[in-house]
Amino acid sequence: MSDVVKTVSEYVDNVLIPNEDKIPTDYLDEFIRMGFFRIGHSEQYGGLGLSLRDQILLQMQFGRTKLGFRNQFSTTTTLASGLLDQFGEAELLEQVNNGTVISMAYTEPEKTSSTTYERVDDNSWKINGSKLYISNSPLATWFIVFASGTFFLVHKDQVEIGNPHVKMGQEENPVADVYFNDSISTKMLGQEGRALPLAEGAFTRGRLIVTAVSVGMCMRMCDEMVAYAKARNVFQHQLVQGLIADSVAKTYAAKATVIEAATNFSPLSSSSAKLFCTNAACQVADNAVQVLGGYGIMRGHIIEQFYRDVRVMRLYEGTDEIQKLNIAKHFKEGILNE
Repeated sequence: MSDVVKTVSEYVDNVLIPNEDKIPTDYLDEFIRMGFFRIGHSEQYGGLGLSLRDQILLQMQFGRTKLGFRNQFSTTTTLASGLLDQFGEAELLEQVNNGTVISMAYTEPEKTSSTTYERVDDNSWKINGSKLYISNSPLATWFIVFASGTFFLVHKDQVEIGNPHVKMGQEENPVADVYFNDSISTKMLGQEGRALPLAEGAFTRGRLIVTAVSVGMCMRMCDEMVAYAKARNVFQHQLVQGLIADSVAKTYAAKATVIEAATNFSPLSSSSAKLFCTNAACQVADNAVQVLGGYGIMRGHIIEQFYRDVRVMRLYEGTDEIQKLNIAKHFKEGILNE
């Protein structure tokens, strides 16, 4: 465990878990000071320069507490800051280092992309279209917009943001639709028409981040099951032990899977890990509610919250079905030969 991961693990145990009843935004200044906005990009631009493996271990720790805390910086560091690093956007990454939120505007209402752009002059473009379910959009200062195969940077003053959606879980991650009506961008990111492979690469890495958070949730839920079973003096019952054992086995397997996927990173390893681990997390959540009984469905308990929060992990960065298609596409001569 690196020093950074150890520091975050202790912070989660000593500060965040004991204060899960607090409002996450109250910790924003502290998150900036501790460098949480720097975890997704290189030291060249003021980031922590973490390896993918260390990023995965770090996200597991954030997954052990309520997700509202990491949602302050998750959309920025999971996808956006890594892309900006590739583009050499030093000024923007300096803003990120100081807590600026950047959202990825990618998903659209229809299956295919209909967001378009039109050149205004040598240094500006006009964007038209809409994006659906954009995480942290009400908090974002900048949007990285995918339009007709090209990435553009658009300031919040140039867009219309809809009302936040009311969701089943992850209520502290505001999600809204974003509308571009002759929105002006003065920054094209990368080469024109070359955004799709960059987006695919970002999502391939982002899948492992989501996967690692899911594993962290499993770890916490296992701890909560054991603590409750001991406190209620029901741990000795074999049926309760069976639920806990099943959850612990799934958690160990999921943790090993995501670490292996980060160590031998590829589209195949990323999709395989996400498919397996996020489904395991949903099964562990169900077991946890079963062990805790009525207590596990009471609002305010972390198990009840995780039960609602974890389901979307099978949708983020590509649904289960997308992962299955990716696995079939990239599995050619066997796992050992990839």
